Amino acid sequence: MQEKAAPKRLALHTQEKIHIAEITDIIRCESNGNYTQFFFLGNEKLLVTKTLKEFDTLLAEQNFLRVHQPHLVNPKHVKAFLKIDGGYLKMIDGAEVPVSSRKKAMVLEVIGGI
Repeated sequence: MQEKAAPKRLALHTQEKIHIAEITDIIRCESNGNYTQFFFLGNEKLLVTKTLKEFDTLLAEQNFLRVHQPHLVNPKHVKAFLKIDGGYLKMIDGAEVPVSSRKKAMVLEVIGGI
């Protein structure tokens, strides 16, 4: 029995339609109440009608990291780890995402191995 490959695309439901997104194009996701804001390459944004917790589970197999309660990041799009104020990830879109102290060791291990 062969192992099922991780999906390369994701169906994202908004109020108006269903967007099909390439997972590799997702830079990060941010919780917004019962919604999730997606940030993509090319400065695109999308507000999706599901919680971040649902995407955390779905994107874990794609090596996405839950670095802080409201933040899920694609480690492939991390530019730097800033050691100030407890730690931040500088993303390729210029965003600075805080890293919780409990997740810091795991984050450094993952980005150190890229």
